[in-house]
Amino acid sequence: MCSKAVCSLLSMAHRGLAVQAGYNANYLSRLFHEQTGMTLIDYIYRIRLTHFYARLVKTNTPIKELMLECGLTNERTTRELFQKIYGALPLEIRKIQHT
Repeated sequence: MCSKAVCSLLSMAHRGLAVQAGYNANYLSRLFHEQTGMTLIDYIYRIRLTHFYARLVKTNTPIKELMLECGLTNERTTRELFQKIYGALPLEIRKIQHT
C-alpha cells in the first residue's frame, strides 16, 4: 500500500492541491506545466501508475482492485496510459513478472 502521506496527496484533486499550496488552480497548473513540461493532472496520474505498477508486480491482488486502491478509477484510460508508459498491459506485465 502507499504511505499514508502519499495516498493522501494522490487523492487530492488538483484544485485541492492548489488550495493547499495557496494558489489558484489554473495558475498552479500553468506554473507546474511551465516548470516540468507536463500538466499537473498527467503528473498525478503518472505517480498513481507508478504505485500501481509496483503493487502489480509485488502482489496477487486483482488488477481492478489495485487500480481503485491507487486512485485509478477509469479502467480504459489506465490501460492505455499504462501500455504507453510500460509497453504492455497490466495483465501482461503481471504474467511476465510472476513467471
